[in-house]
Amino acid sequence: MNALEGVNMKQVKQVLSLSALALAILSVEASASGPTIYGSLELALAHTDQGRAINPNPNGNGRDVVVNPESGTFLENNWSYVGFKGVEKLTDDFSVIYQIEVSVQDGNVAGVEDPISSRNTFLGFDTSWGTFTFGRTDTAFYNAEGNVDVFDNTNAWMAQLMPGEDRQSNSVNYVSPSFGSQQFAVSGTVLMNDDNSTSDYPFSVATTLGDPDLQSTLYYVSAAYSKDVEDFKGYRGAAQVRFNDLKLGAIFQNSEHITLRNIDGNMYYVTAQYNLNKLNLDGVNLKAMYGQDQTGLGDYFQGIVALNSNISDVQVEQLTLGANYHASQAAIFYAFWANYKTDYDLNDVAQDVGTENVYTLGLRYYF
Repeated sequence: MNALEGVNMKQVKQVLSLSALALAILSVEASASGPTIYGSLELALAHTDQGRAINPNPNGNGRDVVVNPESGTFLENNWSYVGFKGVEKLTDDFSVIYQIEVSVQDGNVAGVEDPISSRNTFLGFDTSWGTFTFGRTDTAFYNAEGNVDVFDNTNAWMAQLMPGEDRQSNSVNYVSPSFGSQQFAVSGTVLMNDDNSTSDYPFSVATTLGDPDLQSTLYYVSAAYSKDVEDFKGYRGAAQVRFNDLKLGAIFQNSEHITLRNIDGNMYYVTAQYNLNKLNLDGVNLKAMYGQDQTGLGDYFQGIVALNSNISDVQVEQLTLGANYHASQAAIFYAFWANYKTDYDLNDVAQDVGTENVYTLGLRYYF
């Protein structure tokens, strides 16, 4: 009898993929001159009374319609990842840079089919004229957000109401060096091939001023434009400022679907974060975020209904309150409550979606 008879071949492939990844990382770690290994492991426990805010497609972009949303308590992996990156200096003004980063999903979490998927993975050059990368990267439009999103990489992140948080393959990305002490920079992303778009060369561009970490400068502002990178075109502006232990942020975006002309409008978020520990790395941070979406282009609305020409008067509101506890520089415990209210018309008839509440407890560990 064949030893593999009765074994799910998909599971075998998953085990082989994970084994190959582990061997690659171990071989890199064994090299004294090898690249830097880094990553993040995360697991969260989320309770929802509707089930729409929980990521319905952990292996995709989170925009699948939740056909039968359920209330209950769920485990979430929240984009755990591992990667390695390095620099090979060729001259004083020219270096080769590289990075391989993959998302590692927990097979015990509901909805996960493939344990490994690609994140930022590229080969490029770091020069005195700027940084050029080729491969899969966050777009310039995405990066222009800075650190406005205080619940990033959770079920309450900014993509729930706002499109543009995209990581694209087949992309050429450029980031200029900073000009002057105020860190002014420009960046751009061009997709060489995009099956999701009607445009031959989708692109995004951005300008930034200041430090998004609010360390070397006490402010950050940006402006960006994206054309057909996903299923929309639009522009956004973001701003952050720090007053001692208080950080404030805001982002405004106008977007239009590239084929459904009825799907267009504004969206925004305002955020606040207060450090109770006088800028120490360890301790408690209090966080709040409020946003609105009038388009339906965000992940949350697209989990309710597929976009079509009969949708109008979309109004999605999100309020999130939470706290982080930094047990160390590597380990972060967090808890938050997120509330969603949704209204829209279908064929000019108001739809009763109701209100969703999500309560989440999680642990994130960086290495």
